Amino acid sequence: MRWPRRAVVAAGIIKRRYRSITAAPPRDPTGTPMSDPRRPYQLESPVLRRHGLAAAQYCFEKCYETWPELDAQYGERGRHHTAEDSFWHLDYLDSAVAADVPEVFDEYTDWLVGLLTARGMTRAHVAGAYGFLAEALERAVCSPAQEDHRRTLVGMLRRGRARALAAGPPPA
Repeated sequence: MRWPRRAVVAAGIIKRRYRSITAAPPRDPTGTPMSDPRRPYQLESPVLRRHGLAAAQYCFEKCYETWPELDAQYGERGRHHTAEDSFWHLDYLDSAVAADVPEVFDEYTDWLVGLLTARGMTRAHVAGAYGFLAEALERAVCSPAQEDHRRTLVGMLRRGRARALAAGPPPA
């Protein structure tokens, strides 16, 4: 019996994300314990490994420049979550591209819209974050061999942005 591709991809994502509770937490190169999501240097995409940190930083800065009210509304905890969310977006984007299953990122986007709208955010916030990541990756200087890959990443972010803005209630 052959497992459907989506099931294999999902199993791989779950395996990467959930470690045994008795296992020691992973550590970054400086020895500091890490939490999920994976950081850019851990991703499979060479473009995200090289430019992911700068893209996440750009996204974070643009979010607070575009929506300064977020700082007053959510404070330091919100800033922490905004920074982590940028890494989550890149992690799911990397998983979807590596597996060549864009539906992984689509499903993440649907879930994220539902989660964040329930916490007072809007679809525009999710779409904006995706747009800021896409802008950063569009500006990234890549080798000619990586240009198609970079365009694929940007295209998936643009597709996710459109999906986040789609009319209708957020998914349950």
